Amino acid sequence: MHRDLGKVFAQKRPDVVIHSATKYLNGHSDSIGGAILTDDDEIADSVRHTQAYDLGGTLAPFDCYLTLRGLRTLPLRMDQHETNAAKLVRFLDGHPATIQVNYPGLQQHPQHDLAREQMDGFGGIVSFELDATGVETQAVLEELTTFTLAVSLGGTESLVDHPATMSASYLSDAEREEAGIPDSLVRIPVGIEHVDDLRADLGRAFVHL
Repeated sequence: MHRDLGKVFAQKRPDVVIHSATKYLNGHSDSIGGAILTDDDEIADSVRHTQAYDLGGTLAPFDCYLTLRGLRTLPLRMDQHETNAAKLVRFLDGHPATIQVNYPGLQQHPQHDLAREQMDGFGGIVSFELDATGVETQAVLEELTTFTLAVSLGGTESLVDHPATMSASYLSDAEREEAGIPDSLVRIPVGIEHVDDLRADLGRAFVHL
């Protein structure tokens, strides 16, 4: 019999993995989906009941196809995402235009050891702070042509996000400061383009500082 999903989670404290299939699993920015995985039968039954009877939504067949198609290239894409990200980090770290680079693959990252223990790679998301004001940072991002100014991640294309005015714009100035989101912070979900093009695009934009 169906039990309240929240109570089941509180009582059993199960191992559950939640994936946004919209991101890297699909990998082509053309479908929306998600998955909840567990080896606990009771949790699986409760999730299935909640999805079918309380929420009612199901993934369309074509979105399932697109996600399955993306899964076939997931290992290859992730290798390239991570390779490109590592090379961009080396370009950004110590660049005169930046004052801070955030990436778990850097030894100075506060969670570098944890990342090495838990993961096979360090992912494709990089953030950095420019030696600039918020207005100057926005102007630099508008100069980029290979990167697309957008809030997302996990697709084949490289994106650039100015959190203070985009993904974290709903926060107040005080909340962003408390969360460690300065006006000069930039986030780049690194795609699988040729890394030389990505470095060149950033280099061209940085000369405007």
